[in-house]
Amino acid sequence: MVKAAISLGSNLGDRLGQLRGAVRRLEEAYPILAVSSLFLTEPIGGPVQDEFLNAVVLLELDESPEQLLAKLQQIEDQAGRVRDEHWGPRTLDLDLITVRGATANSEELILPHPRAHLRRFVVAPLTEVWRDAQLQGGTASDHLDNLIDQKALRVAKEWKDDRIQFLDRGSAWVWTQAVGFVIFGVVVFADGRWPEGWQWLGLPPIALAAYLMLQAAAALGEAFTPFPTPREARLAARGVYRFVRHPMYAGIVLLFAGTALLVGSVWVGVVAVVTAIFFWFKGGFEEKRLRIVYAAYDEYRKQVRGRLIPGIW
Repeated sequence: MVKAAISLGSNLGDRLGQLRGAVRRLEEAYPILAVSSLFLTEPIGGPVQDEFLNAVVLLELDESPEQLLAKLQQIEDQAGRVRDEHWGPRTLDLDLITVRGATANSEELILPHPRAHLRRFVVAPLTEVWRDAQLQGGTASDHLDNLIDQKALRVAKEWKDDRIQFLDRGSAWVWTQAVGFVIFGVVVFADGRWPEGWQWLGLPPIALAAYLMLQAAAALGEAFTPFPTPREARLAARGVYRFVRHPMYAGIVLLFAGTALLVGSVWVGVVAVVTAIFFWFKGGFEEKRLRIVYAAYDEYRKQVRGRLIPGIW
């Protein structure tokens, strides 16, 4: 048996589901040696289209590269691949990149792949699982530094299993958030005082916070979850989501800030500032996963510029 590298890509339909399905079908036919992380990448060439999800699978091959190529094309067809536009969007793209000790140069197959060394969406995941894989003009690791101008964002390490385990859903963020809420309550109780005079200025922010959180929950519907790993439902882009990408988090921050004013506590204000920083980073963590689930999320992110403050931050 020899080692072979397969590049996987999808930017049409259920991208993640199609890549997972391709891995399952490869596992049924060949011994799998390794599966790379999942990368979010920009399309190169062709018409304007959504971003790709890409990965690389290493397998052991006990047949000819031509037989493997035929199997890859069969899997693509099963996923609804249509070949009516050169470098156009596709439900599933499986490319045979390289086979250890093998070369080919025919109309059907060229090995190593003639353009793989020019594509970061191939080289980055390939370097993870097979650094010395032979490509045109050198190994995978030789070419990686030459492709830094191409975007390839690693978005998930463990992704091929449909079952999302509790710890993989971002539970550390949820537990940290819960601890922060407890600390907030303790500080309010210990350092707060009954509002008087200017302290009543904290009421409008609290009222706005309640509105934001209620509207965000309504817009999310069945997609609502405390975890930063989204449920696979409709992308929330209406209502308050037209103004800020994380209105639920923005509402919580505003609630804490308004409470700091209401109870007249500097320490509660400090907790509110720390909370804002926490939710800004949690929002960034969540957005990586949103970009996996929703092909349209990157376009939404360009239209709605603010994570917590509209158009600013």
